[in-house]
Amino acid sequence: MQVPLVGKVAVIWVSIYLALKFLISPPLPSSVIFMYMSMVTVCVLLYVTVFEEDSEAFFGPMKRFLAGNEE
Repeated sequence: MQVPLVGKVAVIWVSIYLALKFLISPPLPSSVIFMYMSMVTVCVLLYVTVFEEDSEAFFGPMKRFLAGNEE
Protein backbone atom coordinates (compact mmCIF):
# COMPACT_ATOMS: atom_id res chain seq x y z
CA MET A 1 0.00 0.00 0.00
CA GLN A 2 1.38 3.38 -1.00
CA VAL A 3 1.26 6.31 1.41
CA PRO A 4 -0.65 9.30 -0.01
CA LEU A 5 1.29 12.47 -0.74
CA VAL A 6 -0.60 14.38 1.97
CA GLY A 7 0.54 11.79 4.51
CA LYS A 8 4.15 12.03 3.38
CA VAL A 9 4.07 15.82 3.63
CA ALA A 10 2.54 15.66 7.11
CA VAL A 11 5.16 13.18 8.33
CA ILE A 12 8.02 15.27 6.94
CA TRP A 13 6.62 18.50 8.42
CA VAL A 14 6.02 17.01 11.88
CA SER A 15 9.38 15.24 11.97
CA ILE A 16 11.26 18.44 11.10
CA TYR A 17 9.32 20.32 13.78
CA LEU A 18 10.08 17.67 16.40
CA ALA A 19 13.76 17.63 15.41
CA LEU A 20 13.98 21.41 15.75
CA LYS A 21 12.07 21.40 19.04
CA PHE A 22 13.68 18.47 20.87
CA LEU A 23 16.89 17.29 19.19
CA ILE A 24 18.87 20.53 18.97
CA SER A 25 20.78 21.54 22.04
CA PRO A 26 20.62 24.25 23.38
CA PRO A 27 16.90 24.66 22.68
CA LEU A 28 15.95 27.07 19.92
CA PRO A 29 13.66 30.02 20.67
CA SER A 30 10.13 29.63 19.39
CA SER A 31 10.60 32.54 16.98
CA VAL A 32 13.48 30.70 15.28
CA ILE A 33 11.44 27.50 15.09
CA PHE A 34 8.60 29.50 13.54
CA MET A 35 10.97 30.96 10.91
CA TYR A 36 12.40 27.54 10.05
CA MET A 37 8.96 25.95 9.86
CA SER A 38 7.76 28.77 7.60
CA MET A 39 10.64 28.01 5.25
CA VAL A 40 9.92 24.28 5.44
CA THR A 41 6.26 24.91 4.61
CA VAL A 42 7.15 27.04 1.57
CA CYS A 43 9.71 24.48 0.37
CA VAL A 44 7.29 21.56 0.77
CA LEU A 45 4.56 23.43 -1.12
CA LEU A 46 7.03 24.27 -3.90
CA TYR A 47 8.10 20.62 -4.07
CA VAL A 48 4.48 19.44 -4.25
CA THR A 49 3.48 21.89 -6.97
CA VAL A 50 6.39 21.15 -9.33
CA PHE A 51 4.53 18.33 -11.07
CA GLU A 52 0.88 18.46 -12.14
CA GLU A 53 -0.02 14.98 -10.87
CA ASP A 54 1.58 15.63 -7.47
CA SER A 55 -0.22 18.95 -7.24
CA GLU A 56 -3.56 17.29 -8.00
CA ALA A 57 -2.84 14.48 -5.53
CA PHE A 58 -2.08 17.00 -2.80
CA PHE A 59 -4.65 19.74 -3.40
CA GLY A 60 -7.38 17.64 -5.10
CA PRO A 61 -8.92 16.17 -1.94
CA MET A 62 -8.94 19.61 -0.27
CA LYS A 63 -10.58 21.23 -3.31
CA ARG A 64 -13.23 18.50 -3.51
CA PHE A 65 -13.97 18.77 0.22
CA LEU A 66 -14.32 22.56 0.12
CA ALA A 67 -16.44 22.41 -3.03
CA GLY A 68 -18.76 19.81 -1.48
CA ASN A 69 -18.21 17.15 -4.15
CA GLU A 70 -18.73 13.60 -2.93
CA GLU A 71 -16.56 11.71 -5.43
